[in-house]
Amino acid sequence: MKHLSDLGTQLTDEELKLLVEKVGIKFAVDENILTRDDYEGVIGEADREDFYREYRKIIESRGVKT
Repeated sequence: MKHLSDLGTQLTDEELKLLVEKVGIKFAVDENILTRDDYEGVIGEADREDFYREYRKIIESRGVKT
């Protein structure tokens, strides 16, 4: 889980929100009140395969190889 969190810190706020959404994590509160810490705190709940697939897509969209 530490590794997933470390990768998450390399993303912008918007990329992190997108990643959390793409791996299927949903919040029961209004997302407008959530902080970056909230998103970083749940990233370890993602399925690893989904996480790496979506993370790679986000990084590749920047034009940077992983």
